[in-house]
Amino acid sequence: MRESLEKILRLHAERYPLMRPADAVKLLYQREFGCGHLISDPQKALLYLEAEARSVEDRTAAVTVKPLGGGLIRVYLPGLSEAERNALGRAFLRSAVPRGNRRGFTGKLSLLRRLTREGVFGFSEAELAAYLNEYRAQGYPMVSHSPEYRRAYAPAYRVVIEKIYREEQNRDRT
Repeated sequence: MRESLEKILRLHAERYPLMRPADAVKLLYQREFGCGHLISDPQKALLYLEAEARSVEDRTAAVTVKPLGGGLIRVYLPGLSEAERNALGRAFLRSAVPRGNRRGFTGKLSLLRRLTREGVFGFSEAELAAYLNEYRAQGYPMVSHSPEYRRAYAPAYRVVIEKIYREEQNRDRT
């Protein structure tokens, strides 16, 4: 399931045409840094995951796993069984390891600029440039999805290391 970052960005742009610069940057941030930035209290992280999963139980996801590349995946909560959520929770905690660096991240932003220039996304070069100027001034913090993206797609997922997620799924099967 090794896909290039460019292919992943193009697929997301096609699948989520209402993406804004923040959403593309969030994807790149997750690809570079993973999910470790979300877990300060493991027990609270698991409780939050369970509460969020309950809030989306009535939805189904067309795709439950999407690659981010670099060994990372997004696992979507809608449609997961209790056992799958438990495996995801364990994988989420195990995946919360420091990774990535600013240089790698800013390199990925260069790819985003090029693809935006090519017209891959529904936002303009000027919109992206304005967003990135402000983002850089803030020191490249963790990013949330844009309000437009949240309204249109109601994202509910966790970023985990794929190998760990598969191990946790198999643990429940044995």
